[in-house]
Amino acid sequence: MSKGTTSGKARANWNDNLDVIFSDAVVKETLDGNVTQNGFTKVGWNNILKDFNEQSQCDYNMDQVRNRLNNLKSKYKVAKALTVLSGFGWDPTTCVFTASSAVWDEYLKAHPDAKCFKKSPFLVYDHMAFLCDGKVTEGKFRKSYHRQPNQERVSIDILEDTQEIRANGESLPLQDEPVIQREESVHSPDNERSVTKDANKGRETTNAKRKASNISELSEAVTELVEAHRFRASYFQSVDDPYGLNKCITTLEKLEGIEEEEIYDAIELFEKPHAREAFMSLKPHRRLNWLRRELSRPTMV
Repeated sequence: MSKGTTSGKARANWNDNLDVIFSDAVVKETLDGNVTQNGFTKVGWNNILKDFNEQSQCDYNMDQVRNRLNNLKSKYKVAKALTVLSGFGWDPTTCVFTASSAVWDEYLKAHPDAKCFKKSPFLVYDHMAFLCDGKVTEGKFRKSYHRQPNQERVSIDILEDTQEIRANGESLPLQDEPVIQREESVHSPDNERSVTKDANKGRETTNAKRKASNISELSEAVTELVEAHRFRASYFQSVDDPYGLNKCITTLEKLEGIEEEEIYDAIELFEKPHAREAFMSLKPHRRLNWLRRELSRPTMV
C-alpha cells in the first residue's frame, strides 16, 4: 500500500484508476450534502478519505487527497477548453481527445499544460464537470442543474421536496388536471369558494408536478453518471489481477529513470493484455529496457 504525508514520507502515486475511485467518493459526498459554498465540510472530507482508502487499498492522508482534487479541477479547466475548439474531438466512451498531429502541435505551443491529454484519457471529466459546473456530461452536456436564488444545494432541496410530497401522501400527476367548476351562478358564494378551492388545487398540482419533474431529472442524471463510472471502471482489470492495467501503471510510475512521455506511450502499449503480462513478469531491473525496446518498434510510431 502507498503510504505518505506531505512531510517526508513517500509521495502519492496517482493513476487513472485511483482518480476514478477518488472522484466517485467526492461526487457521493456532494450528493449527500456534505459540502458548503466554500468546499466540503469536515465530515465530507473525512468520508472522502475513508471511502477512497478503503476502495483503493491505499493509505493516503488528507493533504494528499485535497491536493489531488485541486489538481483534477485544474486539469478539468484545461480539458473543458479543448471541447469547444475547432479541430478537437471528444470520444465519450474512451474519454480521449482526438485531433490531428498538426492541430495538437500548434495548440501545445501555447498551451503545454494540455499535453497530458494528447495520449492519455481523462476518465473523470464527467465527475469534474458535475463538481465544477453542476453538469452531468458524456461527451456533450446533456443536463444542467443551476442553483436557484433560494437554493443552497439543489440535491438537498429536491430531496426535501421528495420527503414533503411523500409525507403529504400526494400522488405525482403526469399532467395538469383540468379545473372542474360547478354549474352554479357565477356570483354565488358557494361558487366563489369552489373557484378559489379549484385554483388552489391547480397551483398545488403544478407545484407537485414541478417537484416531481426535478426529482425525476436529477435521478436520471445521477443514474447516467453512475452507469458511466461503471462502464469506465470496466476498462481496467480487477485490482486482484496481477496483470491489471492499474497495477501496471502503478509499477510503471515507480521505475527509476523513466520519462513522462514514455509513461504516456506505455499506457497506450498496455492496452494489449500480452504487453501487460510481459511487463509485470519481468524482473524489476529489466522492465525499463524492455519497455523502451517495445516503444521503439515501428508499430508504436
